[in-house]
Amino acid sequence: MQRVNLIPKEERIYQRFEPKKTFVSVLFLTLVALGLIFLFQLLSIERCQTQLRKRSDLRNSLSNEKKNLEEALSNLNALLLVDERLKNKFTILQSLSSDRIHWSRILRQISLMIPSGLWLEGLSVTDEEIKNEKDEKISFKKIVLSGYSLEDSRIADFLINLENSALLENPVLEFGQKELDGGKTIFNFDISAKLR
Repeated sequence: MQRVNLIPKEERIYQRFEPKKTFVSVLFLTLVALGLIFLFQLLSIERCQTQLRKRSDLRNSLSNEKKNLEEALSNLNALLLVDERLKNKFTILQSLSSDRIHWSRILRQISLMIPSGLWLEGLSVTDEEIKNEKDEKISFKKIVLSGYSLEDSRIADFLINLENSALLENPVLEFGQKELDGGKTIFNFDISAKLR
């Protein structure tokens, strides 16, 4: 017996390819899904690489900024050291200047106090020490003015001028002598005072 197929030939061809069509469509959908996953992963990797580049750039800029700040800090430390040295030098100069006696000012003031008819021949300064009531040593500069005058009243005027001076205190006539020199009377004197 012969087999007879009553299904038309087109229908048989269609049925033969029907399972293949389903397989192909599933395969196609799988490939599309895999492509989408690959594309998503590729975009995700690109986003991660962009973030990594940004972080790397940020780290490099922070590293450069750190180097700049360290250099600025070392410069600042050097400047602070120089400033400290200058302050120390200024303090030393200030202490030396405060202890320094301004002789030009003293001599100018004394020259303004000398009355006419009186001449100075010498000026000497010595360091003196005295003890106070508490038995503490006090040191000061003692100035001795030596000179001569044609009248003894000029010496008295000079002593009064020295007493009124802001530079000297306790002026005392240490020595006074009358001399005749070629028929002229000359009064020699030494006046001592404490320098303020």
